[in-house]
Amino acid sequence: MEQVGELCTACQAIDLRSYLFQDLYPGTVRLGPFQEILKRGNCIFCKLVVQALSSGCEDHWVEGLYPSEVCYLGS
Repeated sequence: MEQVGELCTACQAIDLRSYLFQDLYPGTVRLGPFQEILKRGNCIFCKLVVQALSSGCEDHWVEGLYPSEVCYLGS
């Protein structure tokens, strides 16, 4: 399988596989402020998070506009 991109240090620390299985669910993980995630442009998971949050609300997620919004993975 060809590797498309890298994960940033923050995303490397997350056991993403455990989110696929209910019995391994690790709980909520803090991804960080949206503005920091936006700056991690080389991380494929951060890009996915930005794309998911931006879908349908492009006017809300503008770089520098909401620097205090924090993103979490999980519930």
